[in-house]
Amino acid sequence: MPDTTQLSSEVLPTVEGLLAQSKLPPTQPLNAKDATVERCSGGYSHDNFHIICNLGEFALRIRRAKPPSPWTELEFLTHWAVGLAPRLIAWDTASGNLLSQWCSWPSQHKNAPTLDSCLQLLSTIATLPVPPGQCRPYPLRTQIRVWLEHARDEPALKLLVQTPDLPGPLVPCHNDLNGDNLLHADSQWLVLDWEWGGLNSRLFDAATLAADLPPGCATLEQLTPGATAQERALAWRWFCLREYAYAVSALVNPNPATHIALIAQRDRYRRDPALSALSALSWT
Repeated sequence: MPDTTQLSSEVLPTVEGLLAQSKLPPTQPLNAKDATVERCSGGYSHDNFHIICNLGEFALRIRRAKPPSPWTELEFLTHWAVGLAPRLIAWDTASGNLLSQWCSWPSQHKNAPTLDSCLQLLSTIATLPVPPGQCRPYPLRTQIRVWLEHARDEPALKLLVQTPDLPGPLVPCHNDLNGDNLLHADSQWLVLDWEWGGLNSRLFDAATLAADLPPGCATLEQLTPGATAQERALAWRWFCLREYAYAVSALVNPNPATHIALIAQRDRYRRDPALSALSALSWT
């Protein structure tokens, strides 16, 4: 049984600090004595909590590492993805910690979406009202290269060099549509964690979504009706490379809380046919 008193004492000061920075700070103090704090699943690079207190019901994200592009995520949350992202309560740009309104919808793992619902989600994200020139391209190749260099994974770096870029056009993308980031109810979606949001090929969002859907929901082919088989294969390779690279980089200095999950992620994607060139790697 977790020590909820200790958890509250560690987490609630962060909540108070975020609320003090919000545009509409509370008119009364947070009553820590009657507050409840529950740790939520998901997140390799951050910790998630469900907070219930006298000021409301919140979701708190505490980052363990520097956010990749804090201002881009803030724009998605406050302007471009309003209605699709959770309502932002407070935000700390320096740390990447954020407080949002709690939503009790189940994750897509527990409430399987239909194909039409998945297609609608991809279309909605790709047509978000992002003003021209105000959103950076998602640095997919650069990000993967940095992770692989950190892991000193020369075979994967060679495969990265050999992999062509995804075809355009570049459209708004979430770039991390895994099941932990998707809440789904009655064909409606709420999309969490926009920290990797940016312009990219829509094919990448489709590949990310397809990878984590419950069996029988939708395939990558069904999610990309206008793409060729070659384009789908390329999108899947990019997704596998990104997931593999993240895992091997994080395992250089592993966090005990995520160590087993990262090993499983590394092994899953290095064995995927899309990364067949890595199958001869030996590991200690």
